[in-house]
Amino acid sequence: FDLCLKEARAKNIQLGIGLVRRFCPATALAQKIVQSGVFGRIEKVWANEGMRAKRTGQEADFYMFDPHAAGGGVLMETGSHLVDQICTILEIVDFQMDDCIQRKFKGLEMETRFSGTVSTDYQQKIRCLFEVSQLEDLCNGIFIEFSGFILKCGLGFDSPLEILTRDGSPLSQFQLQPVTEKAAFALEWREFLQQCRTQNPSKMSADTARTSSAIIEACYQDAEEIGLAESEHELAGRG
Repeated sequence: FDLCLKEARAKNIQLGIGLVRRFCPATALAQKIVQSGVFGRIEKVWANEGMRAKRTGQEADFYMFDPHAAGGGVLMETGSHLVDQICTILEIVDFQMDDCIQRKFKGLEMETRFSGTVSTDYQQKIRCLFEVSQLEDLCNGIFIEFSGFILKCGLGFDSPLEILTRDGSPLSQFQLQPVTEKAAFALEWREFLQQCRTQNPSKMSADTARTSSAIIEACYQDAEEIGLAESEHELAGRG
């Protein structure tokens, strides 16, 4: 990743990162709230995105069944968006991975569990956990725990931003201006094209994905791998 950035700068080429969930209303507002500091210090953040994939309806040559074509598996293919949302909301500048477990089937990663700490310019070593899975149904969302309550950010373009009690009971929900997926993609391209015209970095600049890319790379490099027997999980598309 750093090599790509270096080469682009040397050749005066503009690079952008197409991580469109940054434009989800809940994500954008959660970022503003966290950066304002109005809720105080963060005690812990955890995030989940997962659904048990029983069948895909695809043939055996579908690209998601190839570890190389799929970028390694679910963390790269789908979880990259979740990791980027966490990094965007908290504006993470550094991290430490304490533990990572990946469950694989024939070399294809189908679940990743990460635990460690993340640091920002305003707070060091925030406890962080996340999980992405195609094997389990998870309670999807990003949960930011403060001293008195939890801020829950949904993952999609029409997902809510909520305040929960420490035991998970709903307290309040923010009123958000709806944004369609198509409109979010338009906003993303507008940002990048402005960057290309002005030569000034935008929120889509490749540099903004440096930390999220490093977290994903660390997971694939250092995770403890657990293989799945074929009897435990059949690849969708068979039969």
